[in-house]
Amino acid sequence: MFDPAAVSSAFTDATINVLETMFFTSVTGDSTAADGRSALGAEVRFRGTTHGSMALSLPEESARNMAHAFLGVEPDEPLPPERVQEMVCELANMICGCALSHLGKGAAFDLHVAEAPALDTTTSGWRFLNLEDGVLAVRHTVGD
Repeated sequence: MFDPAAVSSAFTDATINVLETMFFTSVTGDSTAADGRSALGAEVRFRGTTHGSMALSLPEESARNMAHAFLGVEPDEPLPPERVQEMVCELANMICGCALSHLGKGAAFDLHVAEAPALDTTTSGWRFLNLEDGVLAVRHTVGD
């Protein structure tokens, strides 16, 4: 079983690393809650050496801006909503994979990624990170 502090650190570090290196988005600090705008979300369930899940939710505008950066599309070029949601799922997949690779070096995990547009970020366990244009909510559970 993994130490809860190590798990939290791995997911936070993975979130910041993936956002900055793959989505060209900076985390500017912590927030106390989501910003209340219409959000897109994704959830990753995993099993292997341990099992658990990771979920994230972010404002549609933030997701759209990140999708443009990730896909290398000009900011004024329209993107279909499906492409933006796919990017949100890929973001969740990348963050979870990055965190698990640090926690379970050499371990194999099965990951299942799904859209989760109606996540309730008012429940406990969420961490809120300020982005340049919104607040990313992220939550993880590992083990029992």
